[in-house]
Amino acid sequence: MNTVCNKTHLLRFHDRGAALKPLITKSNYAAQLMLCTAHQQWISGQWKQVLWRDESRFTRYGLDGIIWHLPGKDFVEGYILHSWTL
Repeated sequence: MNTVCNKTHLLRFHDRGAALKPLITKSNYAAQLMLCTAHQQWISGQWKQVLWRDESRFTRYGLDGIIWHLPGKDFVEGYILHSWTL
């Protein structure tokens, strides 16, 4: 893995963590807790029927959140991995 990191640094790419999301409000926390409590016995098939309108992302395997980019090009379209491609 170090070889990959070294090569990307030689190409002048840098790594950084993903941008921070805003903190959740107390009212949203309470609403989400009520939803989870009411549906905690659901199975996978039932959750697949849910339309996730807030575009939440869930990672089950591996790491997420590291972005490689050239200096000064943090948000260039070619370096952004959109949530619909995951």
